[in-house]
Amino acid sequence: MKLLQWFSQLFKGKQREDTPSGTRQAIEDPIRLVKPSSDRSSNADKVLQKRQYHLGLDWGTSSTKLVLRDYSRNNAFVLYLDKNHKSYRYPSTIVRQNDCIYFGHEAEAKRNNAQKVWDALKADLCHSALAEQTDNSVSEKEDIATLYLAHIISRAFDIAEDHAARANEKAIMGMTLGIPAEELEQTALRTTYLNVVRTAYALATEKCYDPQGRKLSECKNVLNAVSENLALKAKNKSPDGAAYASWLRPELAAAMYWAIKSPKIQDDLYSCVDIGAWTTNASYFRIHHADSNAKGISFFGGSCSQPGMIKLLDAIAHDINPNSNYL
Repeated sequence: MKLLQWFSQLFKGKQREDTPSGTRQAIEDPIRLVKPSSDRSSNADKVLQKRQYHLGLDWGTSSTKLVLRDYSRNNAFVLYLDKNHKSYRYPSTIVRQNDCIYFGHEAEAKRNNAQKVWDALKADLCHSALAEQTDNSVSEKEDIATLYLAHIISRAFDIAEDHAARANEKAIMGMTLGIPAEELEQTALRTTYLNVVRTAYALATEKCYDPQGRKLSECKNVLNAVSENLALKAKNKSPDGAAYASWLRPELAAAMYWAIKSPKIQDDLYSCVDIGAWTTNASYFRIHHADSNAKGISFFGGSCSQPGMIKLLDAIAHDINPNSNYL
């Protein structure tokens, strides 16, 4: 799929009809899914007006960033998932301690005493998919990645629900996951990303399940049930281009989207460079006014590939000590 096709979809400036959306009602028991929690019960019997949100999720190798777009007000917010940490960067760290799984800042706090630590899981998952590995370790990586994203999506939807409730409305939230542009061209990676994000979304919005702090065995039971249900729905169906475009977006385009939407960025020729932990994004484009009221963009080219900061730090570590093993 050509990168320009993704750009044309992204810069239309309106909600795609095939963007996934879902609703949920917060519950006390996420396994049985039977009873609304007390903080939502006051609105349980009311017919509320729906309010559409869209979550843009940048799952990074070292940290994750999120933007929540409110279509009813045509504005967007950078999300801070942990009230105790004043940063929009949410660690991508995952740990297992006492057979329970933890994500983000809680995972970082438990790192030193953890039974197992997953760092740079996204990069590991990419390697496994490209190598077409099929052993149990690959399945575990996909499961852990799905649980991490389910936790992230669940937290984001909590914020959307609270925001909508201020206006006595009901939150409906779709989402897309940003991934490196070149990886969209590789079927194995696209399929892996698509399976992971679809299942995570179902866990968070349909099963109302946040795996943070839960027993890993319980999480996997819930995950398997959701995966089997999705597999039945998709039986004898292969994902088409529209399915990929509904869930996956190139990080390169997302970076330029902010430039074209910001009123502070004037018409001119630009290069945008985003150095991440695993990959580096670079693009070359011109912003101009297509007419008196709207900005336009001319895209000249871009790339998203290795190396990122991890490889640089590894090289520095080896230069200082040839026996070191940073990666």
